[in-house]
Amino acid sequence: MTDNAIPPGSAPESLLTVLEAAVYLHVSRAKIYLLTCRRQIPHHKLGRHVRFRRAELDAWIEAGKVEMADG
Repeated sequence: MTDNAIPPGSAPESLLTVLEAAVYLHVSRAKIYLLTCRRQIPHHKLGRHVRFRRAELDAWIEAGKVEMADG
């Protein structure tokens, strides 16, 4: 084992591609690009590539949650 190895269980969260984010959110790739262009969805730019963290997408979904009315 090398000195710079990441200990088990502490690996950083992997980033999702546009396609993976679209599949995860059940929307089209075009919708993901539109939301990204409008800065309406949390994302990270790595050079010319766009990536998403699953936890940030989950928080974004939760923030847009509409409570049910009593009826």
